Amino acid sequence: PQNIEAVVQLTDVPYEYLGRLQAVSEFLKLPEALELAESDKRIRNIIFKSGEASEVAELKEVLFHHESESKLFRAAQTLRPQVDALIEHEKFGDALILTAQLHSPVRDFFRDVMVNDNNPIVRDNRFALLHRVSGLLNTVANLSKLAA
Repeated sequence: PQNIEAVVQLTDVPYEYLGRLQAVSEFLKLPEALELAESDKRIRNIIFKSGEASEVAELKEVLFHHESESKLFRAAQTLRPQVDALIEHEKFGDALILTAQLHSPVRDFFRDVMVNDNNPIVRDNRFALLHRVSGLLNTVANLSKLAA
């Protein structure tokens, strides 16, 4: 049921459902899958609480204060075109497995960075980064639906 909800909530293209469901099943076999799903749930909650800030803020690398922000940004930048190309060719399993590479950078980001910084410019930049990461994590299925 969680797998189905994760897929159906993200796409309304029925002929893709089976491929996406198979991708989710394979993804869940990864040791980092559930932790990444929990991280996605946390990211979505932060984005929701940020209101529009995460969508309207222009992401600026010069505002990163921690190496883990830069690493997460670079990982997302590197993976995005690869994941998009796989999705375009309906290789949902490969795309979802590739996004699992964000596990360590996301974990390190949350360990090292206080998202709600006192400086609103820094805070909004972090919201924008998380918005970008969430968009990448959720190309095949809504990972937050897979969290416990």
